[in-house]
This record gives sequence, structure tokens and C-alpha cells, in this order.
Amino acid sequence: MAAQLAIAKDIPKQVTRKRDRIMMIEAMPTDKWFVRARTNRGREVWYLRFEVTGQHPQLFGPFKSKHQCLLFLDDALDALPDFNNELRDACEKRMLSEKCQKIWPPIIEHPLLTQRRSGATGDEKTSR
Repeated sequence: MAAQLAIAKDIPKQVTRKRDRIMMIEAMPTDKWFVRARTNRGREVWYLRFEVTGQHPQLFGPFKSKHQCLLFLDDALDALPDFNNELRDACEKRMLSEKCQKIWPPIIEHPLLTQRRSGATGDEKTSR
């Protein structure tokens, strides 16, 4: 007796798109990074406030969510290393140079160091 062959239909798997990951942002976002607005049709959109010392704040967007704003910022930060090399060259051209005191810019102000420094500014109560 011969076995019957059945035709099996391939069921296409649902393709789930991987969510883009934020990789370059070092600081936790705050509310002042985002500007909420509405389009003429009433749709809620978000802008990312981008601030650079010495320039007026710039708004990038509109984006459909705060997460999309952060993904844009992550992409922007990822593009900065090319520009960062030019910044370092410009800094080294003008920075103070002392014997046996080589500094490689930029100097990163880590939050832990910033907290430690601000705690040592005389905020402690002195007792007599």
C-alpha cells in the first residue's frame, strides 16, 4: 500500500521589524529636550530641541513620537565623530600648551565628577 503525499502550504511568517536601538545618547532625556505641537489637522507631533553653546536652540522635526526624536538625536550623535576631529584640531590650535601637560580634548564632564565638584563648593554647613 502506497502512502499518500499531502501538499503542505507554506505559511508565511510574520516579519517583525527590529526596533531601532539608541546607542549614542549618554544622558537621560529631560522634558526640555522636546517640544510638542499640533499640525493643521490636529495631529500631535514632536520636535527635538538641539542646543549648542554659542548658538540659538534649533528645533528638528516634526516627528511622530519622542522616541523618533531620540532616534534622530542618536543618528546625529553618530555623525558627529567626523566633525569632532575637526573640532579637536581647531581646539588644539588655540589651546594653552605647557611643558609635560598634554591634554587631549575634549574633556568630558562625567555626571559623577560634576556632582562631586558641586558638593565641594561650600554647600556644607560649618560648625563652630
